[in-house]
Amino acid sequence: MKLNNRDLVLRGLLGVLPPHLERYLRATLGNRCTPERLRLLLGGNGSGSASDLPDLADLSTQIRILTARGADGRYLVTLPRGLGSKLHEVRHVRNEAVHGGDFDADRTLAALVAVNEVLRLIGADSGRTEIRELIAAIDSGRGAGGNPLDAVGIEVECVPVISYAHAVAGAAPMVSVRLSLAKGPGPRDAGSNSPMLAADDQQRQTLAVGARVSQAMPPGALEVTLTLIEDDGGRQIAEPWHLTWDTSHPVLSATCDMTLDRASLLQVDQPGAAHVRIDLRTADTADGATAVRRLPGLTVLPPRRWRLDGGGRWAGAALATFVQPDQVVVGALAAEALRLAPPDENAGPAGPADPDALAAAACAVLRRRRVMIKTVSDPWQAGSHPIRTAAGLLDARTGSVLDIAVLLAGVLERLGVAATLLLTPTTVLVGYRRREQDGSAPISPQEAVDLIQRGVMGMIDPDLAVSASAATLHGLPAPARSAALAALPDMLLAVPVDAARAGGAAPQPMLERNEDDVVRELDASDGSTAPGDEPPAASESAVVPDTGWLPDDDGPASDSDSAPGSDSDSGPEPEPTSAVEVLPAPAAAPAGAELEPAPAAAELEPAPAAAEALPAPPAAVENWKRSLLDLSRRNPLISRTSRDTVKLWVPPDLIGRLEDFVNDRSLVTLRPDPYGAANRASVSSDDRAVLLTEQRTAYINLSGKECAQRLQTMAASARTILAETGANNLYLAIGTLAWRLDGVQVRSPLILIPVNLEQEGDTYGIVLDEAGASTPNHSLLTRFKADTGIDLVELREPVRDEHGIDVKATLQRVRRRLSRAGRCDVVERTVHLGLFGFSTYRMWQDLEENWPTITSNPLVGHLLEAPGAAPTAFPDPVDPTGPVDDLDEVVENLPLVADSDQARVVADAAAGRSLVVEGPPGTGKSQTVANIIFRALAQGRTVMFVAEKATTLDVVARRLREEAGIGDLLLNLHDNGMKPAEIYRDLRRALELRAPESDPADDDPDALRRELAALRKRLGEYREGLHDPRDGASYYRARRELIEERDAESGDGATQAHPAESEQGELERARSAFEARARETGLDAFDAVTQSRLLEDYRTTLEQLRAALAPELLSSVLAHRDRVLREAGPRTEELRREVHRRKGTLNVRELISSYWDLVLAITPCLLVSPDSAARFFPADRRYVDVVVFDEASQITVAGAVGAMGRGRSVVVVGDPKQMPPASAPGTARGGGDLEGAGRSESGSILDRCLSGGVPSRRLTWHYRSRVESLIAFSNRHYYDGGLLTFPSPLTLSGRSDDGPDGYGVCLRRVEGGTYYGERTQIGRSGIRPGTNPVEARQVVEEVVRRFEAAPEGAPSLGVITFNARQRDLIETMLRKKLDSQRVDEALRVRDGLFLRNLENAQGEERDAILFSLTFSANERGDIPLSFGSLGHAGGERRLNVAITRARRQIVLFSSFDPDDLHVERSAHQGVKDLRAYLEQARSGGAPRALPASRSAVDLHRNEIAERLRETGLEVSVGVGHSSFEIDLVLGASGRAEESGRGALPERFARNAQAARPGVAVLLDGPGWDRRKSVMDRDLLPVDVLRTMGWERVERVWTPEWVADPDAVVTRLVEAAGGSLAAMEDQAEQLEVPEADGGDEPEAMPSEDEATSSDPGAVAAVVTAVDSPVPDAPSAPDGTAVLVAPSAPSAPSSPSEAGAPAAPAAPVASSASTAPSTPDGSAPATPTAPATPTDYREWRLEGTRPLDVLDRAEKDPEAAARVIEVARAICDVESPLTRHRLIVKLCRTFNLSRTARSREERVRRVLGESFAYIDEHDFVWRTYDASLLPVSYRRGALDHVDSIEEIHPRELVALMADLRANSPEWRSPDDLYQKALRRLSSKKRRLGARGILPALEAALKEAEREGAEGEGAEGEGCEGAGSADEQEAPPA
Repeated sequence: MKLNNRDLVLRGLLGVLPPHLERYLRATLGNRCTPERLRLLLGGNGSGSASDLPDLADLSTQIRILTARGADGRYLVTLPRGLGSKLHEVRHVRNEAVHGGDFDADRTLAALVAVNEVLRLIGADSGRTEIRELIAAIDSGRGAGGNPLDAVGIEVECVPVISYAHAVAGAAPMVSVRLSLAKGPGPRDAGSNSPMLAADDQQRQTLAVGARVSQAMPPGALEVTLTLIEDDGGRQIAEPWHLTWDTSHPVLSATCDMTLDRASLLQVDQPGAAHVRIDLRTADTADGATAVRRLPGLTVLPPRRWRLDGGGRWAGAALATFVQPDQVVVGALAAEALRLAPPDENAGPAGPADPDALAAAACAVLRRRRVMIKTVSDPWQAGSHPIRTAAGLLDARTGSVLDIAVLLAGVLERLGVAATLLLTPTTVLVGYRRREQDGSAPISPQEAVDLIQRGVMGMIDPDLAVSASAATLHGLPAPARSAALAALPDMLLAVPVDAARAGGAAPQPMLERNEDDVVRELDASDGSTAPGDEPPAASESAVVPDTGWLPDDDGPASDSDSAPGSDSDSGPEPEPTSAVEVLPAPAAAPAGAELEPAPAAAELEPAPAAAEALPAPPAAVENWKRSLLDLSRRNPLISRTSRDTVKLWVPPDLIGRLEDFVNDRSLVTLRPDPYGAANRASVSSDDRAVLLTEQRTAYINLSGKECAQRLQTMAASARTILAETGANNLYLAIGTLAWRLDGVQVRSPLILIPVNLEQEGDTYGIVLDEAGASTPNHSLLTRFKADTGIDLVELREPVRDEHGIDVKATLQRVRRRLSRAGRCDVVERTVHLGLFGFSTYRMWQDLEENWPTITSNPLVGHLLEAPGAAPTAFPDPVDPTGPVDDLDEVVENLPLVADSDQARVVADAAAGRSLVVEGPPGTGKSQTVANIIFRALAQGRTVMFVAEKATTLDVVARRLREEAGIGDLLLNLHDNGMKPAEIYRDLRRALELRAPESDPADDDPDALRRELAALRKRLGEYREGLHDPRDGASYYRARRELIEERDAESGDGATQAHPAESEQGELERARSAFEARARETGLDAFDAVTQSRLLEDYRTTLEQLRAALAPELLSSVLAHRDRVLREAGPRTEELRREVHRRKGTLNVRELISSYWDLVLAITPCLLVSPDSAARFFPADRRYVDVVVFDEASQITVAGAVGAMGRGRSVVVVGDPKQMPPASAPGTARGGGDLEGAGRSESGSILDRCLSGGVPSRRLTWHYRSRVESLIAFSNRHYYDGGLLTFPSPLTLSGRSDDGPDGYGVCLRRVEGGTYYGERTQIGRSGIRPGTNPVEARQVVEEVVRRFEAAPEGAPSLGVITFNARQRDLIETMLRKKLDSQRVDEALRVRDGLFLRNLENAQGEERDAILFSLTFSANERGDIPLSFGSLGHAGGERRLNVAITRARRQIVLFSSFDPDDLHVERSAHQGVKDLRAYLEQARSGGAPRALPASRSAVDLHRNEIAERLRETGLEVSVGVGHSSFEIDLVLGASGRAEESGRGALPERFARNAQAARPGVAVLLDGPGWDRRKSVMDRDLLPVDVLRTMGWERVERVWTPEWVADPDAVVTRLVEAAGGSLAAMEDQAEQLEVPEADGGDEPEAMPSEDEATSSDPGAVAAVVTAVDSPVPDAPSAPDGTAVLVAPSAPSAPSSPSEAGAPAAPAAPVASSASTAPSTPDGSAPATPTAPATPTDYREWRLEGTRPLDVLDRAEKDPEAAARVIEVARAICDVESPLTRHRLIVKLCRTFNLSRTARSREERVRRVLGESFAYIDEHDFVWRTYDASLLPVSYRRGALDHVDSIEEIHPRELVALMADLRANSPEWRSPDDLYQKALRRLSSKKRRLGARGILPALEAALKEAEREGAEGEGAEGEGCEGAGSADEQEAPPA
């Protein structure tokens, strides 16, 4: 039993110290150790009652006596120097410990050192040895040796918040450090954590860690390094501060302004914790001591976030950096405001505008953008507040009041107006200087308020700036102005921007992530602010005009070829600075003219002309549309950059030819640029023309190595996107429109051609994706029209030619249209290849044009309610309370095996109900969907099956095709690989399909259904007879009651000579009741053979019906098809001609629009993606009856509603605990070092339906995992233990195996693995950031090893990594190790190889999964806690997906140990769960899904198990991790040869595990009865267990066992591979004789027979069992001395001699060596054992005079003798019940029986203070003893009268020990049986009275304590770190 720190303190204080201190006290007092003297020392007068007799075993009493002082203040007892002060210290620690104080490692060490000093001063060397052992066990790894640097205490003062903005502002945190050699403050006394104001106005907090005093710090120099570390990323965010301390001075105090590391702070991607790290190293020796201390308590913010913390100047400087006047968008707004503002009348017509006018104009310009303000939920001092850039704010059209204020301040600064940000508790205002000569900027909120009240400073309310015509203070009506002024005194902060600039707070640069996902700052040469942005004007007051244009790197604005050397090979596309102009001041506005600008521009997403008549859509529809179409500059379709694409060097005149080649399906080879940027100008266009026209080859703007890497990554991403979404996002972008968006220069693709990248060797080429077609860039069309009002019809309806689009003609038309409109936009003839998220546009357009039809679907209409509103139940048009189908009947009519949960779902869907189906991993979602489709088609319904992933559709389609036989009724319209020719082919095949001819020999389905119904009825009758409690108890319950009464009789017989007659009567009554119930149900005549034959007949008939279902369905569907086709008349012939044409004349959408009803009659099941549903099905009608979604957790609401609107009812299948929707690939830039970094999760249609009150059902049977440990973690942590999993024989075989044929979850430690992050110094070339090459190499070696083990084909193997780069590296290495062609084949083959990262592993499953954790410790030894998407909200969902992909084995490759992952520093559940999972993998175990105590004990099952054990079989009861258990597991026979004669059962258990048990026995108990169908009860478990590897699955029926148990035993023994005779003979040879527990004491006289004055009473010695004490000393009155035993007795149960015990912990010294007391009694031993011991019972060898007991109530001396005996009994047997103590006490005084009256009299004599009596009425020797950790005593039940006389804490310790040393699959039945064997050597049964309830309660409490311990360990696992590290909380 591992002790925590507090237990260690208690053990030392109350277990080790008191016995030694008692000996010292007795020896010191000598003959003065009398009750009277002791009372005087305790402060009394020497007299008192017997119950006040001082207890010298009590530590408090000992200390009080030894430290008693006289009137002169001196100690009354002479003590060694220093002992008195140490005793006072020990008393203080003792009080803290017993009152529940917390003890960290330092406090624990200090407490034990104090105890050690006391023991040293009293000369107790043996006790000091025990204390040293306790010190070595302190829960931080620090042993007694210690570290000299432990003597250093540390205090640090620092600002609480640090961010990138502070670094930009040039702010330096003032850090003060104080190092001391004296005992430093600990977490409790380190001082206040309230902010401290430094001299520079920084508010700082104090962090502290106390000194450790294990040994003195030697004098000399100490080198100290202080750094600030971000926890999540492990980054160093400030330059180190180095100090040298001469430790001859006990205290060092220093202060430093630390320099922030701007580059590191730039990479922080989310708000998180940070800490101060102190490195200590002695400098005087070469191998000096080192130590690391961590002081948590700081917060670090990422770029674009801010918080009001650390003082006004500290926070204000950071806030000022967000005001960015040099943003191009700000410049455009300023230019517009300058034109609107009238000039200052005093300055003349050409003079600058008045600041008030400029402020009003800035508000007017912002108002026309129609930006909405969202509420800020947190105060400025809490949380972290995001601040958008101007471009981001205008793109989103939504922002906080802080966003608006910062933008306005930037515009005013650009206009030359001095702005000040003013923060109040609820809002932000913008102040500005109304006149230049009005003095300096305010430096405090009070000054700002004064300036505003005097009218010197103007003020803008951002709320009014975006909503009202008057926003400035002076322009408000008088009442509003007064109200605004009244709120100013509450101002928190004033930030004058110009003063901040003077102090170094420059504007933040614009930021972007490069292709390595590293955030970088952009300067003017990079495009100023963002890819494509212009640089700021040369003058601060200059503004950027809306006109004026220079072309980009692609070439000049002409039809001629661009200059070859003008392209940028990498990075963003630069913009020239010469485009910037300084505009003259506009003419003055007419007097009194409104500053309101021209009418507002159109909304961002205007409705097309066809939809203009539609009413305004609901808010939810608008939100859905916004989520589908990103029209901001983040979208490469709006603003293409070189990071998104690669450029093809194609002569402009041949771009049209290239488009023709691609559309003609020619392969165009891509080659790297052989010339380089420097020589590209010398290459003639003719050479490139010949290369393209003759060789179909084009150069791209990348070098050789970069080209291969970039194209490989692009091809892999395209494949992944295609598999994930069904949409090909790889396009050839033809032509570019260069235009301005919110003043920012952007370049947008014009024409998109879907292509595929094909690889041949090291060469890549592009070829047309036949599933798509050339299309205009509709995202550009929509945004361009919204911003300019121009509808580019010439692009929307391009010129067509025989190859597709006539590129040259189309571009010319677009150019002319722009010219006619007076635009300076440039059309450039360019070609780029890239990933563009175009598919969501079709869904957006679908919603835009058809939202009324879509929302008329009942479920979609219900989802229009606000997601945050209180959910209301979905009013399903189909009555949910309607008749419920019989589940057995549903199962029988399905082509695929279905459990009852799946059948219930199918029944609801077939009834037309809309519902949600929660399908955890491996629960048969695809099987359920296939059955739903089959059942719907059988009822004449039509189905649309929707999934984004093609693999999801393929799995269902394959099952319907291969297993159900209806593949020809499916029409695949999913985008992945779908071609028009294939669709026509599928329709032709379905048209030609004919109904199967009927054969008289064929089975009649209806006859088979009737036969199944009859069989089901008979099987149901058996179940009903067995478990139906009609007229009282059921047959099974009556059987249980009979077993209970029988066990109670035999159990009581173990302690009583004869059972009571009443109990005999109860047994007979139970037997009669059971026999009567058996006759009533007819089970007395049960025939097991008949029952087995019934089941076999049912199985055979069911298989026959399944075989007949497909022909029956085909006949029905085809008959309906033929009828529809006949009724359609000529339309049918038109359709036939169309589908039989070699090349159809209609595209798919036209085909569906014209013949949708015929298509559905021909193929009533459509397979689509959300995109193809919008693409092919006009939303003007309901196409299908049922829409089924699979993997719905990955489909957004907006992506799903379009398909939902095409049907009547909806079934949403998915798992809310798995992957959320991914961001649309290629639509928005972002990400980071890891997928999902900084990304907010989109809500899925699954989550929305669940929160919206849609009825839901959950699938619970888990089939995937062939070893329960693979799903056990997820089942426990994510599914509340609700999954029913099937045990495998591998589960019982020991630890997991990581070999190619292995199983389970394994952790493989990668030595030397290093993760190279974004700023890691890479010494070798070729290492890409974001990878761990060593770990990747080991993964590749393992993959190759498994390929070699499967030479005939690809192994079923998956590789999952934490990020995409590690995945790419592994693929690259693998292609080098293996033949690239073999890798490709393995990736394509079904159930072969896959390579995925966390984001796209869902939907996959393989036999084995290799998981590369990728990350490692950084250069400081810290494991970053970012861990990609695991380190963000929802990270646990990704982990759940990753760890549930395997069927048989998971191997985790980790470059760090689980203990190194300090998850207590992270707030994210994903990281915490990863640590727990790694620990499980390392241990090789697996958690139970539910606590074992929740499993009910089945006495019938235990009866069978006991009979089988008697034959020598090894039997396990209730095996399994979940609520599905194998009732009995039988081990292999032949153990005698393996173990040898005389081996013990525990030894046999290990041998049986090694032999892997192969027989599973299923019973028909309560668990069987709870299953809802015949399939669940009798077929499915048997079938699945056989596939799991069980050699035999046997059934035992309860009536069969009752009738002939011997026959059942014989059958099961033979199934286990033995014979009954041999097994019984072996059992007899190995049988262990029962221990008799010792002789009972001789009979004693009763109270009536004994005389209280018998002078001849024989003195006796009372000793412990088996512990005779020779030459025992006598007391003065001649009675025997009470002596404690000198050694524990032998084990009471030989079977337990080899049983595993908990780890040994130090045990307090026995009291056997203590000197005797003055009256002859032995001193007490107040400690409880730390490990199990044998029960020691007092035995009577004589008696004391009874008259002593009789006089005790009135005679204090006699009472004292009675109390002394009672305490002596407690020394050996405590804790024991007070009743047992009194009985034993009476026996000591010659009473064999204790009457109730006598017990009451003895209670009065003892009182309540002679010992400690707890709430259970158990007596402990002292209160301190009750505080110590308790273990159990073996054989206790053989010595007490009942289990109620064993303390509950002992039983809890027993169950905790059994849990810790038993496999997780052990059932409570087995645990209880093992507990009984440890408590008793007699043969006892669980049914004996009181035993089962007591053990059940103990197990439940042990589980609760274990769960609390696991939680505490998870929160405080930092203490398990290295001995030289310590972390302290902020003081």
